[in-house]
Order: sequence, then C-alpha cells, then structure tokens
Amino acid sequence: MLVGWVAAAPIPPSAANPAPQLYYVSYLDEALQRNGIMVAAYLCAFERQAAAYGADSLALYGAVEPAMTAVTRRRFAPLARWVDEIRISGRRLDSPPAGPDTD
Repeated sequence: MLVGWVAAAPIPPSAANPAPQLYYVSYLDEALQRNGIMVAAYLCAFERQAAAYGADSLALYGAVEPAMTAVTRRRFAPLARWVDEIRISGRRLDSPPAGPDTD
C-alpha cells in the first residue's frame, strides 16, 4: 500500500554542483504525518541521490507548511551544508489594497 512519496527533479548544473536535485513535492498519508516517516523518506531519497550522483551532489529542499518548516529546522538542518529561511507576504491582485483605516 502506497502511503506517501518524495519527488525530485534535476535542476541546471554548475561546475560546483554537477547533478543538483530539487526535492519539490512530498506527500504522506495524514494518519502517519506525525511519526517521523517523512524524515526517513527524505533521508532515503538523499542517500539514493548520493549513490547515483556522488556524495557532493546538492539536494535542495523547501518547506512551506509550518510543521515541515519545524521539521526542517529540527531534523534536516544538522545534516545540511546550509539552511536559508525566506519569508514572503502577498495579496490577491483582484482584492482592493488595505488602507490605513482597515485592520
């Protein structure tokens, strides 16, 4: 029974990173989301990448959901070459801009 997945795609290489992979989507059945299986799935994917492309190949991963951001800080950051955090705000273009009198 399939309960989740981790998917990656190659991104343009450079001299420093000849086979980088972007881990762009993952899914895990809701009943299993809080038990650490997804961390193991990513680590397995990273190990397979290292076996296929070398231990120096770059694995890029991003998190949007607060729970996965916390997992990234707690579980992946100690293994990472670096961790960046980007914060973004925005609004729908078809909604009126907030004025000084709105909350």
